[in-house]
Amino acid sequence: MKRFLLNGFAAFAVVAMLMASQPALAATYEDVNPAADLIILRPVGLVMLVGGTVFMAPVGLWTLLVRPSEMDVPFDTFMKRPFEYTFIDPLGSH
Repeated sequence: MKRFLLNGFAAFAVVAMLMASQPALAATYEDVNPAADLIILRPVGLVMLVGGTVFMAPVGLWTLLVRPSEMDVPFDTFMKRPFEYTFIDPLGSH
């Protein structure tokens, strides 16, 4: 059981680090080589989308309890922006 918790925490830490680095990358680079965007940044965006979907469940429930009128805020942050980043934005725009 202890090993399972440690592995879960390690996975959480990796996803959190990847999600935290995305705004830094976006603020640093204006135009990126499309090949680097496709090979490096889009898979990171996919990981952010999966991690955001996992985080959306508890955050969404909490938001529904505290401020139901602002349900779009965590949805935009955890799911919409990573989806657009990964699948909609043109290559090389990050």
